[in-house]
Amino acid sequence: MTLLRQRTAIAYRRLVHQRLWQDGYFERVLRPRDNVSSVIDYIRNNPSAAGLPTERSRYPFAFWKTDAESDSDTR
Repeated sequence: MTLLRQRTAIAYRRLVHQRLWQDGYFERVLRPRDNVSSVIDYIRNNPSAAGLPTERSRYPFAFWKTDAESDSDTR
């Protein structure tokens, strides 16, 4: 993770002249007993739980569309 952060930060700073990463990060390892659907729901709902806008257009890489959702769904 450290190497990924370093390399992407250097490339981004050269292009944009701004920081890419905030200090620190949280890493989660899924174990066989973990309910994957619950973890996915937690990740998907995290922006709105933090009080951030829920429109997909504001966070294009944080949401994905499933067969059961329409383009206007902001879950």
